[in-house]
Amino acid sequence: MYYLVLGAEVDEDGDIAIFYKQFSSEQELTKKELINLTEVAVAKDIAEERGIHEVEPESKNWEDNEYIGFMKSRCAIELQIDRFFESTSPINLQEVE
Repeated sequence: MYYLVLGAEVDEDGDIAIFYKQFSSEQELTKKELINLTEVAVAKDIAEERGIHEVEPESKNWEDNEYIGFMKSRCAIELQIDRFFESTSPINLQEVE
C-alpha cells in the first residue's frame, strides 16, 4: 500500500507550515502507525533543517522519540495531521510551477 499524509507544523507563534509525507508498506498501516511515521519523519526534517547534527554530533545516534522531543520541546513545534490517503499504486506528486 502507498500512503499520503497531509498536515501542518504549528510553532509557538502560531505560524503554520503545510507538509505532506509519503510512505509505502507491504502491510496495511493504521492511522496510529501513520501518525507515528509522520511525526518521526517531520521531526528528523526539522532537526536537519536546524543543523542539529553539526551543533550536537551525538544527535546522529538519536532514537525516534528523541527527534520528536527535540521538535516539540526545543523547537516548540506541534503537528496537526489532517488527512490520510491510501492507494494500491504509487503516489507521484510534483509541485506545480
